[in-house]
Amino acid sequence: MPKYVTPDGRADLEMTTEHLVDHLKAHCRGVENIIGATAIARLYDIPLWQARTCAFQARVQLRLEDENLCARRGRGGGFFVAASEEEARLYGLTRSETILTETENIVKDVETALRGIVRSAPSTELYWKRTRRRLTGIAGELSKVRHDLVLAAGGRELPELEE
Repeated sequence: MPKYVTPDGRADLEMTTEHLVDHLKAHCRGVENIIGATAIARLYDIPLWQARTCAFQARVQLRLEDENLCARRGRGGGFFVAASEEEARLYGLTRSETILTETENIVKDVETALRGIVRSAPSTELYWKRTRRRLTGIAGELSKVRHDLVLAAGGRELPELEE
């Protein structure tokens, strides 16, 4: 049975999120105090997907209080509140780099798919040419953003959060 429930017996994710925000601020400040989604799910006796939903909502609430809820992907990953401005900055740069890489890969995948469509139906080439030009423009803008991120990191490669 979930820790917080609505009158009709369902998990109350709003109450859970509010308590999670308090828990994160009290116990999960700094990268050394990371809490995973599985631990959140166990703490509130809710499914994993609801634990992630609460964590993402907690990020929004903390942002309103000028706090950064950082996340680290993969094994040993989870959520933590940035303990310092430097930790928040590093997280912001790393998250931007990750999202930028994912977006670049999506652009490349779509461009590859368009080339396949044009090969299979050559008469559509004029239609897809404009889309490919736009994708090329997006790729150019993404390169500029990546360059700006490197400059924001002090002119060196983007740093990784410490393990």
